Amino acid sequence: MFITLWFRFSPQRSACYLSSFFSFELLRCYSFRLNVLLQFCTQLDTVC
Repeated sequence: MFITLWFRFSPQRSACYLSSFFSFELLRCYSFRLNVLLQFCTQLDTVC
């Protein structure tokens, strides 16, 4: 709702915001996967 209103007022700014938001989401997803992978590796190390 707020984003659409903001988009009407300034399309350039909201486009920049959306792209940064999506890149942040991608970064968050990758960091989460990396975290899971690291936890799995450490668990494997303790098991072995």
